[in-house]
Amino acid sequence: DATGFLVSAAGSDGIVLALVDAGVTDIVANETMDGGATGTVVLNNAPGTMIAGPNEASARIAALLNTLHVSNAAELLGVMEAAQDLTVEYLKTREQFDKPIGAFQALQHRAVDNLAAIEMCRSLIYQAAGALDGGGGAPGLASAALSRGAKSALDVCKSAIQVHGGIGFTDEHDIGLHLKRAMTLAARYGNAGLHRKRYAECAETHD
Repeated sequence: DATGFLVSAAGSDGIVLALVDAGVTDIVANETMDGGATGTVVLNNAPGTMIAGPNEASARIAALLNTLHVSNAAELLGVMEAAQDLTVEYLKTREQFDKPIGAFQALQHRAVDNLAAIEMCRSLIYQAAGALDGGGGAPGLASAALSRGAKSALDVCKSAIQVHGGIGFTDEHDIGLHLKRAMTLAARYGNAGLHRKRYAECAETHD
């Protein structure tokens, strides 16, 4: 369990970053569509220890958000890879007309397109992670990675369900879990459209 929460707050001189003890907060839990949970932390005159004052809080918060965006993109990458792996295995084992459905060119093309999308996301994530480590351009690259990751994960997972056919639309098969997880992650820190806009703004300012 968490022992404390890092929160931003409006101080008399600007935004500050403070650590609040978990024991003085209330948490309202909410279930997400993928079976996970989120929580709303309720603060009511809760005391806290200031971690960063107005002069540095905004920069630290921005750096933290950049890291969260890249880590979220990385999890989206894992989700789409898992969906792709299940689909490739299904293409090898599911048979129609006395042959594996993976022998049909249309499905081969779809699998290759999804693999290309996955590898493009991987490259963006590596580039964004390098920027977090001091390479420069972290805000824009973090948003680029998350925007591309969100869209590609949804596309790959939806494609995977279609390839699985009727069984893919049932709760009995795991492939639907990957789409639900992708949908949850894609909306966690702003959707793909928001991050495309952020990337464009960063590109204009060379950030």
